[in-house]
Order: sequence, then structure tokens, then C-alpha cells
Amino acid sequence: RELELTACSLKGVEEEKKELRSLTESLQNTLEELSLEKQQMLEMLEENESQVPPPTSPSKEQSPIWGLHCSLRQIEEKMQQLLQEKLLAEKRMKENEERSRALEEEREFYSSQSQALQNSLLELTAEKQQAERDLKAEVKVRMDLEKRLREAEEALQSLEQGLNSLNFNKEKEKKMKADVSNLRKFFEECIRNAELEAKMPVIMKNSVYIHKAATRRIKSCRFRCRRTSASWNDMKQSQSFIFSPAEAENIEELKEAAKRLSRDQRFRKTIYQIMRSQKDSASGDKK
Repeated sequence: RELELTACSLKGVEEEKKELRSLTESLQNTLEELSLEKQQMLEMLEENESQVPPPTSPSKEQSPIWGLHCSLRQIEEKMQQLLQEKLLAEKRMKENEERSRALEEEREFYSSQSQALQNSLLELTAEKQQAERDLKAEVKVRMDLEKRLREAEEALQSLEQGLNSLNFNKEKEKKMKADVSNLRKFFEECIRNAELEAKMPVIMKNSVYIHKAATRRIKSCRFRCRRTSASWNDMKQSQSFIFSPAEAENIEELKEAAKRLSRDQRFRKTIYQIMRSQKDSASGDKK
């Protein structure tokens, strides 16, 4: 808006400068004509004064010399008036020149400001688009995390149901082993991610809600782990035929690792960050 007003004012000043320049030239031409006329009048007056005898009549108004003096005086007054108008026009032209320079500087200033604002707008647009892309990627990572946690919960719940069941067969035994394998894989990956996170920390923005959601999920897993641990201790003797001693020992180690990890506040808060870091690294390798 200011740039438009400045440009409009500058245009008006330029038009006024043209008018004043034209007026000054016209006044100068008129002054030159009057100066020439005055010179002619003086020559005529000198000629008449040398040739005309002294007047016998007391009336000066009827004398030709007196008429020439009156015309000469009128010419001088007119020239003086035109000279004043010319000086005033030149003064206004000088003021317009200064105003024109000031407006030109103002226009350049507003033009640079406009360009800077345009560049800032482009940068903000790019940042907005990048933020939207980051948000989409973050939502996708969150969904992946939710899916992984949900699968771990389901495996833990299925294992709990299997441990609480009194009837066992090959199919249930296979299912329980698969659940144990899934849980082992989940927590081993969590441990690897924790080690990776210690070497390559990742600072996430706007992820408070996601961290809290992941924490709630892991706390739920911890609660089920405790229930599973109690059921396992009660039925360990009667179900020893299902697993070999080595497998039973591995399950005990798995439960202990799960308990330690679920109590680790820092671990719960960084699970999401680690998974996001790995996903970003994988995306970079693909590119």
C-alpha cells in the first residue's frame, strides 16, 4: 500500500515538474520579448528626444515622448512581474526536485521491503510445507509404533491365556512359542534401539502426545507382564513338559528384560524417537 502511494505521489511530482518547466520557459520567452521591446522603446525615446523641439503646450499627456515613457514604464513593470513569477516557478521546481529525490528513495526503500517480505513469505511457505511433510511422516511413524505395540500386547495377552489354560496340545504349544518369539523379537529390537539412541540422539518436536500414548501402551504391557509372570510361576511346574529347560530359561530372561525395560522411564520416552530415527535412516538409504 505504501509503495503504491509513493509511486502515485512521485508521478504527480513529475507531472508538476513538467508544468513548471513549461511555465518557466514561457515566462523566459515573454521576458526576452519584453526586453527586446524595451530596447526598441529606449531607442525610439532617444531618437524623439533629440529631434522633437521643446513643447509649447503645458499638457504633457499629449506629448509623444511622454507616451513613450509611459509605455516603457509599463514594460518594466510587466517584466518585473514576470521575473517574480519566474523566480517563484524556479523555486517550486527546486522544491519538486528535492521532493522527487525523497520520493524516489522512499520508493526504493518500500520496494526493498516488499521484496524482503516476499522472500519471507516464500520461506514461510516452504517451512509450512516442510512442517506438513514432517507431520505426515510423524503420524505414519506413530501409526507404525501403535501397530507394533498393539501386536506386542496381543502376543502377550495370547501368551497369558495360553499359560492360564489347563488343556495343551500341539497347536497351542506352537502358538505360545510363536507369541514368545514375537515378544522376544520386540524387546530385543527395543534394546537395540536403546543402544542406537545412546549413540545417535534424536530431538523430536511436538511429540508430547505421542510420547504419552507410547508410555501408556508400555505401562499396559508392563501390567500384563506382571500378570503373566504370576501365572507362569503358578503353573511352571505343571507345564514344564511344554518347553525344554533352555526355552523356559529364555522365557524367564525375556520376562526380566521386559520388566526392566518397562520400568525405565527414559527408555519409554525414547522408543518413539529411536523408531523415527531408524525410519528416517532407512528412507535416506533408499534415496
